[in-house]
Amino acid sequence: MEKLEVIVEMKEGNLIRLYANKVYDTLGETYHGDIFTTKNELLKHYPDCEVMNGYGLADPQTSLLISGINDWFDTIEEAVTTLQALHHKQELDALYEATASYYNLLKSNTNLARIIEELDNRDTTSFPEKVISLYMITGFANDWFPDEIAEDKRQEVKNVLDQAYMKCSNIVMAHQQAKKAQMMITATEYLGLRRKFYSKH
Repeated sequence: MEKLEVIVEMKEGNLIRLYANKVYDTLGETYHGDIFTTKNELLKHYPDCEVMNGYGLADPQTSLLISGINDWFDTIEEAVTTLQALHHKQELDALYEATASYYNLLKSNTNLARIIEELDNRDTTSFPEKVISLYMITGFANDWFPDEIAEDKRQEVKNVLDQAYMKCSNIVMAHQQAKKAQMMITATEYLGLRRKFYSKH
């Protein structure tokens, strides 16, 4: 099974073209590769590709940098309906609670503390906001794993974070594809937070 990484280039919420097997810099701003104009065209060219769940941002105003091609949704409604049908919402709620049990440990990591503090005031009572907040926290936690967590517990914690991160990424990606969604603003804030953080560390 061939592994693919794909860039989806968007303009005003519409798909422009796809780049497969790309080469890109650390922020995904420079890339090249096989170019396709539709998802079906890409699927015909790579019919046996292995699906990888993943997500990232190239330019939050125009592009999406993603891994995998089978988890795309055309609309937020389709994504939410599909996820609810698969009980992903219930799974995410459970993962959120599991991750919350490690929250203080995550805060004890100085690299994470300021980022989490900036997220603390976000309203996570609604499902999308819970998703984006959990996505941010798990993303940063995987970048800077807390030293305070005992060695024999690290894999357990990492598994919880990875599960939450991948499930959240599918929802965030679906919201990103709907350009008019409020999630677009939040995702842009996320990229800004990362750039601000990296610039100071």
